[in-house]
Amino acid sequence: MLPAVGELRPWADPATVAIGRIDMVPPTVAYPSVDDLRAGARNRFRRNLNGTWDFRLFDAPERVPASAITGPTGGRRWSRLRVPGNWTIQGVDDVPQYTNVQMPFPGPPPRLPERNPTGVYRRAVNVPSNWNGRQVVLHVGGAESVHIVYVNGRFVGYGTDSRLASEYDITPFVHAGANDVAIVVTRWSAHSYVEDQDQWWMAGLHRTVYVEARGAVHLASLVCDAGLRGADTSQPVGTLVASATLGGLTPPGPGWQVRFAVETLRGRRIGRVHTVAVPHRFATPYLFHGHTAVASFEFPGVHPWSAESPTRYRVIAELIDPDGVVVVVHAQLVG
Repeated sequence: MLPAVGELRPWADPATVAIGRIDMVPPTVAYPSVDDLRAGARNRFRRNLNGTWDFRLFDAPERVPASAITGPTGGRRWSRLRVPGNWTIQGVDDVPQYTNVQMPFPGPPPRLPERNPTGVYRRAVNVPSNWNGRQVVLHVGGAESVHIVYVNGRFVGYGTDSRLASEYDITPFVHAGANDVAIVVTRWSAHSYVEDQDQWWMAGLHRTVYVEARGAVHLASLVCDAGLRGADTSQPVGTLVASATLGGLTPPGPGWQVRFAVETLRGRRIGRVHTVAVPHRFATPYLFHGHTAVASFEFPGVHPWSAESPTRYRVIAELIDPDGVVVVVHAQLVG
């Protein structure tokens, strides 16, 4: 039986969408500086886990023994599969299915078929010693249908949303050196009923997987709400509300700031720079809304986005520590 969740069977419960998953946010990439961001430099605190994983297929999640998570992976029952990729097109005993308006198995919801192919992915992950003191996060870019994460044999979390990324804080589960990561993917779940459409049904880890060491205090999300006022006039005004929320192992104290700027994709600054202090006073009753810095912009004469002229701008958020040092930079493209 699967450790920790075998008896709970969350894949059969439509009300359980995640266990232990970090709040989902718009995807961004962390850079040490604005110059590195513009150049698309490599993040030295990220380890890409794409490649070949050990793999074993079972007939149902209920039939996965704990030894598949904690034991060795050698032997004829284990194979090697590519990640990202669907096991349904990699020669194992399960194939793609196409359906139009009907479900690929009989209901009613949330009933699941007796044979529910479940794959166990395993691989070693090396954690450098210089990641100590940082928050280590596992990123699962996409898994059809649901997935369960274990690190060094210990249950970490469970996630649904097969076309969206799930992230997990694995800091308490890893140590410097070699670590074992297991991701169990179940092909059918109660959530398959929600995702049903005219499509090919696949199964597996079909998007990028990586681990990343983020600062003890870091920029956890950058949300940009862009709009256009006066679109039917000769001088439209672009509007933007940018919100940067901090996260990490410890809450930020006084002195943390976020510097917001907007530029063209060629690096030409438009509008003025906003430097906003990050709220930190939990003690203010009913008024504290989180460690989120917000900046509002207006851009007269902005070039609107359209299908014929898809002009985009880059919103940059620099996280500045109490000593005035830029510790991380994130960006979003907006129109």
